[in-house]
Amino acid sequence: MPWHLSKSDPRKVYDSYHNMVCVCQTAEQAKLIVDAVTAHGPQTDAIKLREPVPHPDVLPPMREMPLTHVTVHAEGCCAKLIAKASISGALDRMQPWECPKCGTTYWPRREGPLVNWEARAAVLVFKP
Repeated sequence: MPWHLSKSDPRKVYDSYHNMVCVCQTAEQAKLIVDAVTAHGPQTDAIKLREPVPHPDVLPPMREMPLTHVTVHAEGCCAKLIAKASISGALDRMQPWECPKCGTTYWPRREGPLVNWEARAAVLVFKP
C-alpha cells in the first residue's frame, strides 16, 4: 500500500510500511502531501551503478586500497624508526626498508588489505 491517510484521523500521513510520517494541521495539507508523493510513482528511469571489480591478480598501489592495515614485527631501535617511516608514508612504496641505526632490513608481505613488515636478518643475537 503506498502512502496514505489515516482512517481515524485524516490529518495523519503514513508511508508504504505504515510508519507515521507526519501529522498535519488540516486534512487538506495531509492530502496534498500524499498526492505529491503518490502522483509520480516509483522512479523507473534510475540507473544503479556498481563498483568496478579489479582483476584478482592485479593489486592496486597501497594508497588506493581501501582499509589497508600495516603490521610491523620490530623491536629495539627499529620499532620507533619504522613506526615513524610508516606514518610519514615511506613504507607506501612497498620497497624494503632498512633501519638507519642497526641496518636490519624489513621486507613487506602483502596478504589482501594487510601488509606485514618482517625483518630478514642474516644473524639475530638474543640476550640471555
